[in-house]
Amino acid sequence: MQLTGTEDERIATAITFAKAHRSHEYDRDMIAETYRKAGVPFTPAAEKFCREWDGVFDMVKMYPDKSNVVMDDGTHYLIDIDFSFNLLSNSEHVHDPVDNVKVWYDADYMRRDGDGCSKRCAESIEYIRQDYGDDTVPVAQGGWYYPDIICACPDGKIVAYLPEEGNDQVFDNLEEFLHLHIGGHGLSRIEVVRDEEKLEGTMDERIAAAIAFAKAHGGFEHCRLFAQMYNRAPLDLSRIREQENRSGNGTDNSIAALLLKILEEATPKWYHETTLPCKMEFVEE
Repeated sequence: MQLTGTEDERIATAITFAKAHRSHEYDRDMIAETYRKAGVPFTPAAEKFCREWDGVFDMVKMYPDKSNVVMDDGTHYLIDIDFSFNLLSNSEHVHDPVDNVKVWYDADYMRRDGDGCSKRCAESIEYIRQDYGDDTVPVAQGGWYYPDIICACPDGKIVAYLPEEGNDQVFDNLEEFLHLHIGGHGLSRIEVVRDEEKLEGTMDERIAAAIAFAKAHGGFEHCRLFAQMYNRAPLDLSRIREQENRSGNGTDNSIAALLLKILEEATPKWYHETTLPCKMEFVEE
């Protein structure tokens, strides 16, 4: 989805879009059980927060309005804004939700690894509980570049802090936090990744797999192709889409030839071989 208007209007529209395209539905019983097993209070404020934000930004990507990476040779790349957000208790990115909730509430449990990072994080956890009370509980992690740990306060406000550094900040709500972390990056597009496939093998095998993936999702119109030269920069597939529009789906050979040409053009000058495609995404926008 293209975003227009002022920065605040773009962020507000992005939040509305993300809420309408959650990666999964809210499961209160499952999340409540996760907190019970972790020994962490599932407070009314935590429940309200999880109900509102579960699955909202799990598979979301946001892009700026102009290239945001410049290499030494002057090559420009447009990559997604380095923002992430997910619940600690229920996310595509969390493998052990019970451990994930417990470790950000129980300082002694955090210290179990014994390394310096764990000790500094444990000190931050102790500080948050001492300063805001035991009913201020961890609910999410996210932010621009370095993700904060986000805690829900009993009064509905949230506390966000960088685990190793502290630097806690209080926000009236998550929208205020999002405006701080998403703002200033020229936000102009948001999309949700609904399916993805890692491409492996030879160049021919990867291109064939990319074409098969696109066919399975109705063509290249809502697909993104990424190459190893910068695996967060989607390649410009407008010529592929134009060819599809002119001649139906086109032939596999003609699409493969055009994909190879696009990859050759995208290959940095210092590469000895054409950059390989590495991933395909099917997105809702």
